[in-house]
Amino acid sequence: MSLVGPTSIGKTNLSLFLSKKFKSDIISCDSQQFYKEINICNSKINKIFLKQINHHFINICSIYKPYYNIYLFKKKVIFFLKKYFLKKNIIIMVGGSMLYEKIISNNLFIVKYLNNYNKNNKKKYLKYIKKKDIITYNKLDKNNLKRIIKYYNIIKFNKKKISFLFKKKQKNKFNVIKIGLYNKKKIINLNINNIVNSMLKNNLINEIKNIFLNKKKKYLNCIGYKDLSTFFKKKNSLINVINNIKFKIKKYSKRQIT
Repeated sequence: MSLVGPTSIGKTNLSLFLSKKFKSDIISCDSQQFYKEINICNSKINKIFLKQINHHFINICSIYKPYYNIYLFKKKVIFFLKKYFLKKNIIIMVGGSMLYEKIISNNLFIVKYLNNYNKNNKKKYLKYIKKKDIITYNKLDKNNLKRIIKYYNIIKFNKKKISFLFKKKQKNKFNVIKIGLYNKKKIINLNINNIVNSMLKNNLINEIKNIFLNKKKKYLNCIGYKDLSTFFKKKNSLINVINNIKFKIKKYSKRQIT
């Protein structure tokens, strides 16, 4: 059973209710909840509920050594579910990362690739893509280095064209019931404002600051990190930062609906 819908809609509360009703576990497909060190900016579920109900794929890695990617997530979840369904019939899946949800519920094909690159080899990568996959090359933004590197590695690792890999369909491994949650835009935006205000009261600024000051951290994409970083660098005011955070979450919420 997969719960989908925009941020702040109430997916977590519903997952707890359904889990108790069906005596089932919960899988988190929120990629930001993988990290042990983050608890506030990703709205991680209360520790009390974590003890009461079995939650999986929460606190499984560190921001200082993030090893999880979408391919590994799918592999681990499928392995876990095969064992889980030998004992129970229902599991609840919930989270904010829509692609992570879809790779399980829709069994999307995820390509394997090694993230090896040298920023100075852009011409080499483009030449290789052009030689192996001219259709992808013609569509590719030649200034998007990140995309160029990704496509280069995908083609090189899989020895197949991008178009072939992304069109590949697979049968679903499980029977999935999707429950979509929605509300009026006004209410969603009000909920988002309340959530951000609650995060601030719960020391969001200190949590982000501790991460920001630690040089060992890897790339982080949790709510408020980029915006608060500008505040710590004295490039922006706190009021502007808070307004930006709320605006971006509302924008992200709109994308989740569409």
